[in-house]
Amino acid sequence: MRNHHRTVDRVAGLLEAAARRPDGSSLSALARRVGAPVSSVQKLVDGLVATGYLDERDRRYTLGPAPWMLAARAGEPPVPAIPHEALDQLARHTGLPVLLAARIGDDAVYLDWAGADEGFDVALSARVRAPLPDTAAGRVLLAHLGPAERKRVALAAHEGDPGAAAALLD
Repeated sequence: MRNHHRTVDRVAGLLEAAARRPDGSSLSALARRVGAPVSSVQKLVDGLVATGYLDERDRRYTLGPAPWMLAARAGEPPVPAIPHEALDQLARHTGLPVLLAARIGDDAVYLDWAGADEGFDVALSARVRAPLPDTAAGRVLLAHLGPAERKRVALAAHEGDPGAAAALLD
């Protein structure tokens, strides 16, 4: 039998708690769930949000998209509600490549695609992960963030340069 590790146990508990509450959990509820002080849990939660394992909306935490990405890499369908056949059909109908991307932290990650040319297909097959402002899909995801989060991501992408961030946001 392997030994437990307190931090690993807490992280696993946070992810399990988030997975069980589709409406989200408060930071206090998460801290109670793992039996740790809110200050300790805040640091863990911040790291999990930054890496996409948790998502935060209105100070409630839910499971983020990163676990789906792990499932995709393991050969499981990352987004069961959007089957690959639907992407194929849309690509055939439009005559254009169709891409499915998710936000993980401040990055866009392509999960699936159809109708791409060979060069693009090779790049996507590596599960391209890039900062949101660096790809078309990432900019779409960025556009759907709230104003404060959009500004934070833009400033982070341009290392705090307000002019470059403003140009991106325009």
